Amino acid sequence: MHQRHPFFCDKGRSGGLPMNALDRFHSYVHHAEGCWEWRGRKLAKTGRAYFQHEGKRHIAARWLWSAMFGTIPNGQCVLHKCDNPSCVNPLHLFLGTQLDNIKDRDKKGRNRLRYNVCKNGHTLTVESVRLYGPGGKWRACRKCLADGMRRYREKLKTSSKGKP
Repeated sequence: MHQRHPFFCDKGRSGGLPMNALDRFHSYVHHAEGCWEWRGRKLAKTGRAYFQHEGKRHIAARWLWSAMFGTIPNGQCVLHKCDNPSCVNPLHLFLGTQLDNIKDRDKKGRNRLRYNVCKNGHTLTVESVRLYGPGGKWRACRKCLADGMRRYREKLKTSSKGKP
């Protein structure tokens, strides 16, 4: 069995009794000196660890935080000091708001503008990108938006020419 971190109360397991949820959680973790790498399932797009418990899928870091410290208050996120989405070391986790998460991301240079060209090859700068959606969550190249709007208006003009 893995070595427990001091954060965890050691209730232990006797004989052939089924694993409790925390033991099962730790069976998916590679405990190392720094980050505790999740070896279970991860979301393909983000690499974020998730844990199946009682028929429900949970983000592993959030599940661990709740198991150790209790309910996460509304509006709070579990953030990583180490910027490793598959790390579940409780020493690397802290609570903060989504705004805290965004500020942390930007301060560490992981913001959306780390890519300097759009999919059509236009150079991206702060001025050439339009942020939209809830909290500026999504971004779009202003040149691509303008080109798309121009094509749309041309299509409207050509389709209305044949009408009375």
